Amino acid sequence: MENFECITCKKESPDVHLCNPDEQLKQFDCPYCGSVSVTNRHMCKIKIANLTHVCLNCGRVSDHPDNLCYPIALDEVIKARWKTIPSRASELLTCSNCEQPIESPGHICDPILPYECKYCGQTVVKTHHLCKEIIDQARFACKLCGRLAVDESEVCTAWELK
Repeated sequence: MENFECITCKKESPDVHLCNPDEQLKQFDCPYCGSVSVTNRHMCKIKIANLTHVCLNCGRVSDHPDNLCYPIALDEVIKARWKTIPSRASELLTCSNCEQPIESPGHICDPILPYECKYCGQTVVKTHHLCKEIIDQARFACKLCGRLAVDESEVCTAWELK
């Protein structure tokens, strides 16, 4: 069998990585909730309980490290926060960039508009909101889009500012 080269990280491996757009669109039946013909974007409560790793490269999450280019163990605090997100029918809302479970207002790079900024109180209607309060309190930047965040849960792949 030929090695598969991930188009995002260029890491050669016999495994198939979720950062490959073709792999993201493949359909399968969810082994956790039984939903039929779903893609990897499918995120049910049972799947969240079984997630183990996040890709340091693209922010995608998986129940097995071999599915990711640069897997790191998923922080249990983040996982616990995801478990509290209310679901719509059988699926949870996910970020269109990293596919992590999200709740309103979503990640800074893919916000669910409009929303009220919890830092300045302004009603945000455009995707690129960056107020003085966020700048003053910023502790993270998104590795994918470079936007600043106060909390690591506000971005796909948090890069701590030092």
